[in-house]
Amino acid sequence: MKTKQEVAIDTDFFDKLSKIGEKEEQLKKIVEELDYKLVVHPYIDARELDMNSHYIRLKEEGYIRIISYDEFLKAEDRVLYDYYFHILYQELTGKELRLPRERTIFDYCRADSSFGEIHSVLMAVFMKIPIFLSDDSDAEYVGTRAKTLFNSSGYSLQVYNIVKVLTMIAEKEESSFEKTELVELVKKTGHSKAKSAIKQAWNRKHE
Repeated sequence: MKTKQEVAIDTDFFDKLSKIGEKEEQLKKIVEELDYKLVVHPYIDARELDMNSHYIRLKEEGYIRIISYDEFLKAEDRVLYDYYFHILYQELTGKELRLPRERTIFDYCRADSSFGEIHSVLMAVFMKIPIFLSDDSDAEYVGTRAKTLFNSSGYSLQVYNIVKVLTMIAEKEESSFEKTELVELVKKTGHSKAKSAIKQAWNRKHE
């Protein structure tokens, strides 16, 4: 049995694809098409997607694995993780991260703070997960900057947004998706300008 590639996914990517038609089937189909196994940072599981019914169902069905902190952070690594988190937050927002008294980056949640993207990227780097699925414009910067900070030879983190993922599927010679289905998906997820690119990617392989 072929081992599926574990890939990290963030809240924005999950929300846009799982809520189309109020069902999870599209995301499940994409995951199966690319032989991916979705993994989620414990912060996102507990503080960003914990009330999302689509997420809960996919987790129960085994399409998503929650990574525990113990799996990628030894006790001595937490200080380093915290250090990099603060650096990435400041570079991304232009502001120093100030947390309420007796709160940490692991238990503090603030809307529109990019905490989820930063946590997910750091987890991916610490675990050497090669792919991060994110449709947030900040994620690519965070991923690129994290690679520079860690300067890890032989490891590269690729950040794929929805257009990239759908293009990869369109370029497959054999696919369970139809061209019209991919074009409709890219439109419904807010990327209407990419419809032509999806059609061209499909045509290169199928016509």
